[in-house]
Amino acid sequence: MDFFKRAPDEFKLQVQANKDSLYVYLERDQVFKATPDGLLMRRGRKQSLVTGFDNYREMMTFDLLYAGIAKKNQDSYSRLIEKGHKARMDILAAEDQRSPGARVSDETYLLLFEVEPLILASFSGTGELDDEDLNFSFDYHRIIADAEKAVINAFKPKYNKQLYLNYPKGADGLYEQGYDGYSYSIAEGFAFNTAYGTIKGARDSEECLLSNYADFISVNGDKVTLNISGKDFNITIDDSQLEN
Repeated sequence: MDFFKRAPDEFKLQVQANKDSLYVYLERDQVFKATPDGLLMRRGRKQSLVTGFDNYREMMTFDLLYAGIAKKNQDSYSRLIEKGHKARMDILAAEDQRSPGARVSDETYLLLFEVEPLILASFSGTGELDDEDLNFSFDYHRIIADAEKAVINAFKPKYNKQLYLNYPKGADGLYEQGYDGYSYSIAEGFAFNTAYGTIKGARDSEECLLSNYADFISVNGDKVTLNISGKDFNITIDDSQLEN
């Protein structure tokens, strides 16, 4: 809570809450506000502000119904909300309610993700490095397009008509772009129910997005593999090693 940095030595906090939000006041100034979804998001991101909620991922598990991307000339709001999106309309019209008395529109979440690339390069031999070797630029739009196809190909969401059965081959993705391999994982405390089971996301800490507890899709040449944490790989790290 940032207000502690400027708070006096002695102070009293007032807390108010209703079913939707929790508010914290320092005198008349609102210094903190939280919603249930917001707290669960913070917990999934391993923020030190929130402890407990150890079942946060169970509470943040969604049915994956559709995956898409925003285009270069069209943001997510205009694509999904402003102009109306066919898959979104189909979901609202055709899906059954998950809880008795609920409306499908209240149970539908639009989750907007940002891709954070981490590119690793290795060098060997005794030759000198030139400018091309040290060029770590990348095409962000290619990564976005490839990530969409990887998710759709691996999970086959119910309302995606184009399943990209030839992935990883494609003209606008990462295929034959010079990478030995690449992978995708979700760095959020979410899980998604798919036709192939529940796929888990995770992050190692507030600052470190990579986590051994996250499932991931890997691509090596023409081979695409879905790797499940604790089943296909299980790397344990002793807490004492982290402290040291």
